[in-house]
Amino acid sequence: MRNLLFLIAAALGALLPSCTPANRVVENPLIETANTRTLDIVKVELSDTATVLHMNAYYRPKNWIVISSDSYLQIPARRFMLTGAEGITPDSLFWMPKSGRASFVLRFPPLPRGTKSFDFIESDCDDCFKIYGVDLTGKTEYPEYPEGLPKELRKAPKDGPVPDPILAVGETTVNIHLLGFREGMFREISLYVNSLLNGQKSYDSEITSDGVATFKFEQYGTVSAFLARIGIVFGQFWIAPGETIDVYADLQEAGKAIVQRRNNEQPKRAPLYSTGTYGALNTLFNGSETKTIALDTHTGEFADYRMTADEYVQMVASKYKLLADSIARSGMSSMMTELSLLSLQQEEKEIGQHDPYTENRRRPGEYYHIGQQPNQNFRPRVKRQARDLPCAHWASPAFTKCLRMSFIPSRAPRMEPTRILRTMTPNTGQVNRPS
Repeated sequence: MRNLLFLIAAALGALLPSCTPANRVVENPLIETANTRTLDIVKVELSDTATVLHMNAYYRPKNWIVISSDSYLQIPARRFMLTGAEGITPDSLFWMPKSGRASFVLRFPPLPRGTKSFDFIESDCDDCFKIYGVDLTGKTEYPEYPEGLPKELRKAPKDGPVPDPILAVGETTVNIHLLGFREGMFREISLYVNSLLNGQKSYDSEITSDGVATFKFEQYGTVSAFLARIGIVFGQFWIAPGETIDVYADLQEAGKAIVQRRNNEQPKRAPLYSTGTYGALNTLFNGSETKTIALDTHTGEFADYRMTADEYVQMVASKYKLLADSIARSGMSSMMTELSLLSLQQEEKEIGQHDPYTENRRRPGEYYHIGQQPNQNFRPRVKRQARDLPCAHWASPAFTKCLRMSFIPSRAPRMEPTRILRTMTPNTGQVNRPS
C-alpha cells in the first residue's frame, strides 16, 4: 500500500510541471544576480508560442546602449535565441531619452512548461548584459544569507570599539569569494587598495570557475580597500598587513538593487563578510542600513560664498553639532557610531584646507576611472619631522583613529588628517558599452 501511494505521489509530481498554465504573466520577477544595472526585466509573458520580456533600460541621457541580435534565454543545457523586438532594433545604437529611462520588448521561443527560472544573456562577449536567475515561481523574498557563506560568518559580528591600526609590514593575501558567481559573468575583478604611504593602487585578478579571485601584495600599515569591476562596487573593507583573509561578496545584491529600483527604493549598502583582524568592522560597516551622516562638503551646496568668515565658522559649528547629535541618536552599533564620529571629525578638520583642484568637479558627460576625481591633485601632504611626505588622498576610517592619537610620540608625531572622498562614482562611460 505504501509503495502504491509513493508511486501515485511521484506520478503527480511529474505531471505538475505540465499542468502549469500555458499562458501566464509574471510581474516584477525576482532576479538572482546580474553583471549590469542598466537593464531590468519587469514582466515576462509565457505562452505556447513565445516568451516575451518587457524590459526597462536606465542609462545616461543622450547616450546609447545596444542589444545584440545574438541574445538568448538560457536554462540548463538549452538556449532560446532572440526572434524579435519592439521599441528597439537589435545591433543598432539605441539613444537614451532625456529621462535616462526607456522601455522595449524582446521576443524569444516558448520556454518549456514548468520552467522555474531562466537567464537572459545578451550574447557571450565580456561586457554584454547578463541577467541571471529570473524567477518564474512568484518568489518575493531573498534568503537571509547567500548560499556558500561559511556557518561561522552567519551570525551577528561582535560589537566594540573601532580596532586600532597596525603599523607593520608584510605580504597580504586576500581571497575573494564571489557567492552566486556564474561562469561567463565576468572574467576579472579589481581590488583598489588605499594605503597611508602609497596612495591608491589597483590589482587585477582572474576569477576561477567557482568564483574565487586571489590578490597578493606587500602592505605597510592597515589599509582600506574596495572590490570593483566596471559599473559595480561590491563593498569596502579594511585589511591588516601580513594577513591571509577571506572576503565573501554576495552577488545576489546586484539582483536586489535592480528589484529595489522598481519601487524607487534607495540601494542599500551591500553586505560583505570577512575573516581577519577587521572582520567584525568589515561586516558591521557593509551590513549597516543607516545612511551615512556627513557634512558633505563637496556637494557644491555646502555653504554660501557670500558668508562672512564668522558666519561660515558658525554655520560649520552648528552643522557639526547637529550631525554629531544625529549620529548619537541613530541607533547604530557602538563600532559604527565611533566610526561615523571619526569620519565626521575628519571632515570638520579638513574644512578650510581644500586643495584647489578639488573644485574642478565632474561635468555632465565626463566619467573617469573608478575611485578618482577629475583634474584632482591626488597627493596632499602630511607633515612629519622637518620634511613633507606624500600621503594617501584619503585614509581609511581605521587610520583616522591613528591620525588623531599621539601614540609613540617620539616615532610617530601627530599628523594632519587626510581627505576622505565621498563622491566616488564607478566608471561606466569609458568603454564601448555600458555596464
